[in-house]
Amino acid sequence: MGPPANYTSIADSGATAHFVTVNAPVTNKKIAVVPLAIYYPNGAIMYSTHTAEIDVPHLPRSARLCHIVLGLSAFSLISIGQLCNADCDKNTVIMQGARSRTSGLWHLD
Repeated sequence: MGPPANYTSIADSGATAHFVTVNAPVTNKKIAVVPLAIYYPNGAIMYSTHTAEIDVPHLPRSARLCHIVLGLSAFSLISIGQLCNADCDKNTVIMQGARSRTSGLWHLD
């Protein structure tokens, strides 16, 4: 199953893990026994509700693990650090996207 129409994520070099919206394409969704606290830059806190795996089966499991966060409404955040820690930086294209001219952020399809 592919992502919903017009679904995009943002490549985030500062995220410690993948944080995804409730409508993100995931597998193996489970209720978070110990919800993860995620801090906004302004000091506000949001919590994860579930753990899952992003639906990109060709990646190693450690690269797919994610946290579903109700407070994320528009975009999921894909952690560049998590991908690198899972050895996904071996000169292989694993995701593609385009850079937003307005925000400068990389949006992944």
